[in-house]
Amino acid sequence: MSTHPLIAVIGTTGVGKSRLAVDLAQALSSGLHHWKRGRVLNADAMQVYQGLDIITNKISEEEKCGIEHCLMAFKEPGNEYVVGEWINDATSLIEKSHKEQVLPIVAGGTLYWVQHLIFPDRLASNLSVNLQGLSPNEYPTPSNTLHAALSTLPDNLATIYSALPDRGSVSSLSEQEAFELHSLLSHIDPDMGSRWHWRDSRKILRSLEITKETGLRASEVVNLQDSQPSLPRFRTLIFWIYADREKLEPRLDDRVDTMLTSGLISELIHLRRIASKLPSTEQKPDFTQGIFQAIGYKEFSAYLSQLPPEDPTPSSIPWTSPSFIAGLESMKLSTKQYAKKQIKWINNRLIPAVNASSLLYMRKRGASGEVAELAQTGAQLYLLDATELGDAWETNVRDVAVSIMNKFLNDEEMPNPLTTSDAARRMLNVETTSLRPTEVLQARRKRICMVCTTDPARPMMLEEGREWEIHIKTRAHRNRDGRDKHMEDIKRRREEALLRAAQRTEVTVSSGDALG
Repeated sequence: MSTHPLIAVIGTTGVGKSRLAVDLAQALSSGLHHWKRGRVLNADAMQVYQGLDIITNKISEEEKCGIEHCLMAFKEPGNEYVVGEWINDATSLIEKSHKEQVLPIVAGGTLYWVQHLIFPDRLASNLSVNLQGLSPNEYPTPSNTLHAALSTLPDNLATIYSALPDRGSVSSLSEQEAFELHSLLSHIDPDMGSRWHWRDSRKILRSLEITKETGLRASEVVNLQDSQPSLPRFRTLIFWIYADREKLEPRLDDRVDTMLTSGLISELIHLRRIASKLPSTEQKPDFTQGIFQAIGYKEFSAYLSQLPPEDPTPSSIPWTSPSFIAGLESMKLSTKQYAKKQIKWINNRLIPAVNASSLLYMRKRGASGEVAELAQTGAQLYLLDATELGDAWETNVRDVAVSIMNKFLNDEEMPNPLTTSDAARRMLNVETTSLRPTEVLQARRKRICMVCTTDPARPMMLEEGREWEIHIKTRAHRNRDGRDKHMEDIKRRREEALLRAAQRTEVTVSSGDALG
């Protein structure tokens, strides 16, 4: 682990992460430490793509205030850029920044990326080997469990395993091919197969690639990660910008309205054109890859399909059409749901990882009482209360963050994270959840609803727990379930009637035989 510093600014969508990153970079000119300036590294998975500034909520050049921003707007929208690629690029830039005495400030809401940057050796791909140039007989020897599963593969699935589809073509798989790919994973690795929906072809393919690359089932790789937490890659200070839900959600609604008046629909039409040029056998929109995951594209898809191919002018857009209103409400709802997921990730994944790494560091040092040592080597997280804006931003967010950052960079004693605000005391004093990958894997299993499945090759799959409970209470499920039970009851009564009729016939025949 490097003792060089890293600043990370995280939080939900719409709380001001980019603004604070710029504030921190500007504060470095105070001369209180040896860092020449700050460099912001984007950690938003959608903002890595060129153009489409409205739908991805990129910071404007004016808002950057001359601060250098990296890993932003450098990928073509039709390409995919995944977590492993970003971590490699970000790590290289961080090391380059340290050599130049430039402080790296990572800012963004793709928390999966940020957490795997801070804590190394948690991605399954890190345990894999480089297969480029290897022939199939040079792959790692399969584990006993994998060998047993491969030996019982049906011929059609064995053929798929021997020549997995390319990542670039996975989005163009037909439904039948996608289901067969999922069937292959489920056969050789039931635990991982139950983790993914059969339509999640990209994730299914990655699980199969890991299996080939390591000689282990993907679930076995997860088990290997289950031994202990990891120390942070760099000495890290994390700022979590937080806003109470009742204040944040109206802001998110207003932001969507502003995006619409700023040209969101034109960008969505452009995004649809990009998607139409990509290879696809199904000719259906794919909302699971790259820029096409951006909130708004899926939500307005029904509305976009009704628009003429040319760019509409504001006066020609049917703002009151039912499909437009539905898309708008859906986008606002998705934005708020995404904010909830980000909070959940911080509470359930990032905070426990920070706490676990701190305990691990103290155990390694053999000095459980020397909390000050963490300022020198560990990772620390501070919550900044952005519930109120205006002048309160400078008081509650910027000034607090700059003060903590200066102490961090000067190796001074750090304040207790619970004492910075009431919100910090309330949100950071949470019960630690399990970080064990196997428990996370088991907690998100998929379940097939046999009642609502009309085609066995395209089963309806839902996540166990809340999603499943909501589904079985829907009118459609209850109607189908009642209809199925009614038909089963009719079938049962018909079979019972036939059985009774057969028994009466046997009695009549027997009586006739007796009389004869």
